[in-house]
Amino acid sequence: TDERIICGVGINLSLVHDPPLIDTPKSGETYRYITIVDSVEYNSPAYKAGIRDGDIVAAVNDNVLEYDRCMYMPDDVADMIRGPEGSRVVVTMERCGERARYVLERVRLGMDVGVAPLSSPPTPMMVTPEGEERKRIGQPPMPVTPEGKRNLESFDLRLEES
Repeated sequence: TDERIICGVGINLSLVHDPPLIDTPKSGETYRYITIVDSVEYNSPAYKAGIRDGDIVAAVNDNVLEYDRCMYMPDDVADMIRGPEGSRVVVTMERCGERARYVLERVRLGMDVGVAPLSSPPTPMMVTPEGEERKRIGQPPMPVTPEGKRNLESFDLRLEES
C-alpha cells in the first residue's frame, strides 16, 4: 500500500455543547464541548462494528479525551483516527453512560463504502434494549433533561413497529 494515502474508519464527527445551549447560559453555568459521531458511512469498519450517530468519542488509542479540561476539534480527533491503509486504531465510544472499545482497521473510503448501492439502499437499523433490530425512520434532535443535560437514555430514534 501507498503510505501517503490516508485512510479512515468511516465516521464523520461534530463538536457539540454539553449540555446543549438551548437558552442563554445563566450566570455561573458551565458547559463543555464534546466530539460526537455525526454520521457513520454505510459499509465502513465503524458501521460494521456498531458505532452509531450520537456516540461520544471518549478515547483514540491511548489518548483519553478529557472534555472537562480541553476542547477537541473534530478535525483533530479525525486526524488521530486516520492513518495508513490496513493499520489499526482503537476507538473508545460512550453511549448512554456506557463505554465500548472498538479495534478498527483503517480502509480507503471509496467504492464500497460511504454510499449504499443504488439497487438496495440500506434501511437504517438500531438494536433496542431488548436486543431486537428495528428500522430507524428518523433522526430527532438530541433530547435534554430539564437541567439542560444530554439525555441519551431517553433518545427515541422513532423506530418503525414490526
